[in-house]
Amino acid sequence: MTPAGAARLKSELQVLLYEQRPKLTEVVAWAAGNGDRSENADYIYGKRKLREID
Repeated sequence: MTPAGAARLKSELQVLLYEQRPKLTEVVAWAAGNGDRSENADYIYGKRKLREID
């Protein structure tokens, strides 16, 4: 791995953990409050994206 590649990966990790993940947790929390989670697309998609980030 090159130093540039490592820097790019670190940058991507920072974006995922500190920008995208907090927004997703807000969406999932909002969607969870909307009732039935089995048919709630926002909840299902949000949880899937959180699993990808984690």
